[in-house]
Amino acid sequence: MNPGRRLLSAASLCRGGDIIDIGSDHGFLPAWLLLNAKCVSASASDINPMPLERCRKTAEKYGVAEKMRFFLSDGFDSVEGDYDAAFVCGMGGIMIADIIRRAPGRAALWVLQPMTNAEILRAFLWDNGYVITEEVYTVEKRKPYAVIAAEYTGIAAPYSYADTYLGKSRPQSAEYVQYVRKTLASALKRLMGKKRENADTSCEEQLIEECVRHIS
Repeated sequence: MNPGRRLLSAASLCRGGDIIDIGSDHGFLPAWLLLNAKCVSASASDINPMPLERCRKTAEKYGVAEKMRFFLSDGFDSVEGDYDAAFVCGMGGIMIADIIRRAPGRAALWVLQPMTNAEILRAFLWDNGYVITEEVYTVEKRKPYAVIAAEYTGIAAPYSYADTYLGKSRPQSAEYVQYVRKTLASALKRLMGKKRENADTSCEEQLIEECVRHIS
């Protein structure tokens, strides 16, 4: 089984124990974790019946169904139990933040892979007492992605506008450089829009400066 670089990057942050994949769809992530002994047991949830059935078939195909539970659920709403880790991958950052907001204390570790609005998700985490313990960057089909690991501490963390877009760790990897290039392109577009509207451009200018510094 090859779940792809994006999901394998999320899997690399697993610490074992009992995990759940929220919005599992095809179920490759929990099946891969079980097949490779990266967790003891796994659950999968999806808001729609057809994706959940695909997930169940994947588990059966790879012989791990007996170690899995399946929930038809919107986020954690209809899920039983608490978990060592919750994976929420392949959704927008705003949706991921809403899932976390509605499920306080349900997971010791959150592994998050936003497709859009990663900056909103990071800000939500820091504002609401979560610490981002690690970020992994990967490229799949020429598109860069961030995978975020977060834990609840109850202490809000300070951050800058640039931090929300670039994270705080800022590694020197080729994958992160591609992520920064994508962020820079979007920031330049926002800067032009703000100039046309005579809006404050200081935040975008700071972000652009930090992007250029990192990739130059």
